[in-house]
Amino acid sequence: MIPDVLTLQQLAAYLQLPKNQVQRQVANGEIPAARIGRTWRVRKSLIDQWLDKQSSFTPQTFDRMVVEVRQGMRRAGIRTQSDADRLLAKIRTARVSRRVSNDKTELRVAG
Repeated sequence: MIPDVLTLQQLAAYLQLPKNQVQRQVANGEIPAARIGRTWRVRKSLIDQWLDKQSSFTPQTFDRMVVEVRQGMRRAGIRTQSDADRLLAKIRTARVSRRVSNDKTELRVAG
């Protein structure tokens, strides 16, 4: 059974992360914790809430993703919906082959 209040070692095991990474994130304030003397303690309930927030798809995350997708589309020369549709149709019908060279996978679309 997992206790209600965790040490950093217990927290690392709970999160399945290296202890030094957990220590660093706690010290930087990235993971909620309380310092008691020289040691850190963490409420499991706070960690569960923190994990939920980390994995939630927030409106801010969505807005940031939309901006990044639009920037990527502009860099790729996709200006309109019809440009995107044509590219997707070409990709769907194309033969895709992989070639591995120099430990690098290249994706070639033959049309």
